[in-house]
Amino acid sequence: MRHFTFLKKIGLALFLINSFSCAYAQDANGHEYVDLGLPSGTLWATMNIGAIKPAGYGDYFAWGETSGYEDGKESFSWKNYSLSKGSQTKITKYLVDRKKAREISLLTEQQLKDANVEEVELELEDDVAHVKWGGDWRMPSTAQFRELNNECQREWTTQNNRWGYLFTSKTNGNTIFFPAGGFRDKIIYNVGAYGYYWSRTLYTRYSGGAFILYFDSNGVNAADNQYRCFGRSVRPVIEVKK
Repeated sequence: MRHFTFLKKIGLALFLINSFSCAYAQDANGHEYVDLGLPSGTLWATMNIGAIKPAGYGDYFAWGETSGYEDGKESFSWKNYSLSKGSQTKITKYLVDRKKAREISLLTEQQLKDANVEEVELELEDDVAHVKWGGDWRMPSTAQFRELNNECQREWTTQNNRWGYLFTSKTNGNTIFFPAGGFRDKIIYNVGAYGYYWSRTLYTRYSGGAFILYFDSNGVNAADNQYRCFGRSVRPVIEVKK
């Protein structure tokens, strides 16, 4: 009888643990996400593409490419970037209109925001989150990165002995961890010190760049920009249909 009672207690404990976990992480098409209670309803994946745990760095991808280092791409540069002809001046897809770019270049960031400039975003066929994970998964927009940064408390900390940022929702207290995975060319640079996460949004002022979430121990920039050809991390999102 005591053995049976013990098993019942173990079963109840496991049920409570699983119930508690489900309040924070749920599954979509085989991948977990966290509801941070964001105004947009955006749901964030618990880990990077290619990672097997939240603190894992995962794979690295150039912007608009759906095959990364783990798929056999050994280096990341303009010479082997699939959306250009060997140079940042010979980009073949996703271009900023030059006249508009000149006009936009004269605006401050606040004026740019007030102007509500239409942004160029990756098509689904070039969105690695959608291609790799399927379903409703997508790479985040730069607006979703800004929302994440604005609606969460941020802490530079470690998880499984890896540095990164813990984002804690101001609304419901749920958390999400972004490891500082650096970026990749032939080797990985700045791992453990810097994080570079692609958005799906082209840089408004220059066709050779795209918006990223960038961070180091000093803080987070939710709207930085970097060259499209380099290998960077990707953290997918799901956009709740309204």
